[in-house]
Amino acid sequence: MTMLYRLELAEARQDKNAEQKIHDINSKLAREMRILAEIARKKQIPVIVTNQVYSEFLSEEEIKQGKEKQVSMVGGDILKYWSKCIIELKLEKGKKKAILRKHRSLREKELNFEIYEKGIRKRGWI
Repeated sequence: MTMLYRLELAEARQDKNAEQKIHDINSKLAREMRILAEIARKKQIPVIVTNQVYSEFLSEEEIKQGKEKQVSMVGGDILKYWSKCIIELKLEKGKKKAILRKHRSLREKELNFEIYEKGIRKRGWI
């Protein structure tokens, strides 16, 4: 879903009516997310949406100062608003981590995990 969003957004930015086109594209994405949310609620089925992320560029000076890149979701606040649960998957220093970023009734928390021949397990389990 967001791959097509990114393509349309890149095209729109080159147009002379860029601001209106970007607004229309954001409206389309919000409408698609609303439709998915309605289907999930009415049919009582879970819907999983995977997404792309991007990070900011840092100057050499910022890197030397130890500043970390900020990672953002493509579609930003539109997807955050319509999502009931957001789980971020990270790979840090060779370790996989799942971070619960948004949930209706659970606080933010992290879990290190590994993928092995029988599936997924919490890292460190036997």
